Amino acid sequence: MEQQSLLQKLDGAVYRIRVVEKERNDSLDRIQVLEREANELRQVIATAEAKADEILKAS
Repeated sequence: MEQQSLLQKLDGAVYRIRVVEKERNDSLDRIQVLEREANELRQVIATAEAKADEILKAS
């Protein structure tokens, strides 16, 4: 009986570890998406700044 209880606790711990690993992987994936989006925004800002400089110099 005690052995079965320990096995159940071990199964529960393994399940929780898998849940945490999945959450971690999902978070890492989201971080990568956010990093790509931030880089795209930096590029858009740089382009907008360059265009604004052109417009100001042409005036």
